[in-house]
Amino acid sequence: MFSALFKNFSEADPEPDSTLVIMTPKNALDYYRLCSNNLRNVSEKDSCLEKFMVELDRDGDGKITESDFMSFYQELSNESPQLVYQHIKGHSYSVDLKPAYGRIPSYSTDPRLTNEVSMLPRASIANNKH
Repeated sequence: MFSALFKNFSEADPEPDSTLVIMTPKNALDYYRLCSNNLRNVSEKDSCLEKFMVELDRDGDGKITESDFMSFYQELSNESPQLVYQHIKGHSYSVDLKPAYGRIPSYSTDPRLTNEVSMLPRASIANNKH
């Protein structure tokens, strides 16, 4: 489940000759917004997001690898399982670690995350496409 979450919020490392898939600060912001159930009010300069990045980015290079991500959640599961449950609930997983709504949310398909107005339900209603 955590591997799938990482893949939904990661991209290919733009560094030449790199084969890594990484979570950038922008990807981490999108991920964190769902974890915190705060889709609009968390910015890239938010202290909570900065702390989150520091905790996940083990080598401090500004990129989160899948290994960093998995290690973070393995440790957090031991230290604060309630926080892990809060994070996975924000990503539409239930406590049995299965998708709560039969799907895994992604930035491109989850209307809670889109910046594209035409993708929002209100656009369908406004254009009489309901």
